[in-house]
Amino acid sequence: MVINLTLPPIGWTHITCCDKNTRGKKTKMWRKRDCGQKMGFYCSHIEMVLVKENKTWEEAMEHCRSDQRELVSMDSESALDATLGISRAAQTTRVWTGLRYLADTWLWVGGGMMNYQAWGTEGMPHCPAPLRRCGALSPEEGRWESWDCAEKLNFVCKKCCFGFTDRDG
Repeated sequence: MVINLTLPPIGWTHITCCDKNTRGKKTKMWRKRDCGQKMGFYCSHIEMVLVKENKTWEEAMEHCRSDQRELVSMDSESALDATLGISRAAQTTRVWTGLRYLADTWLWVGGGMMNYQAWGTEGMPHCPAPLRRCGALSPEEGRWESWDCAEKLNFVCKKCCFGFTDRDG
């Protein structure tokens, strides 16, 4: 895959185009390119939906999956901000997320890595009580919490849309 990027560095009086080769031995190397050259590109878009129905964590996950979505995961501060934006309209004080404590670790049920964390002041619970092994987001505090999986909350579902366009596209 090749990623196109136009960079006008500080002090340059013209625009230079470059791409990043992600194939072969010399991956992740930036190369100067002709700006008129047609190249393929990859893009993604995330759609989020706040569901204002009160469901347990399991019911919320099933609801999202029945619509070919997943409970929301937040792998960056911008993802947290986007989720907070939509969840402020919730009818419950917390909303379910895709966080779950399984096999002695917190993970995103959609399969994403937990590179970013937004736990409350107590930090990540390392051995939560058996009933508090589901992750909820407090829109008011902007933080994740270990919550009782049987409690009925509103929830946020997400769907990722990916696309790749080749050179002729």
